[in-house]
Amino acid sequence: NFFVVCGDRHWQYHSVHPATGLNEFSVGAASDVHAGGSPGENKDYHKFHRVKGGFLSVAARTKSILFRHHDVHGTVVYKYEVKAG
Repeated sequence: NFFVVCGDRHWQYHSVHPATGLNEFSVGAASDVHAGGSPGENKDYHKFHRVKGGFLSVAARTKSILFRHHDVHGTVVYKYEVKAG
């Protein structure tokens, strides 16, 4: 029940460490023009990998937490929800 949100990356991703199960989310660049520099997608870690601009929203609810990556226009391009219990 621990998640890492990273803001200093210029691409969006959701990674899960194979040994620990730690979930990490990168917010991404604020614009498409500033996106870049990714070392590339690694299928061993990445559930989602996108070299474009956008933002991340997180909704903490009573029985779940919802992570959503959006593009620069607000359209959801990826979502991941964890339900309690």
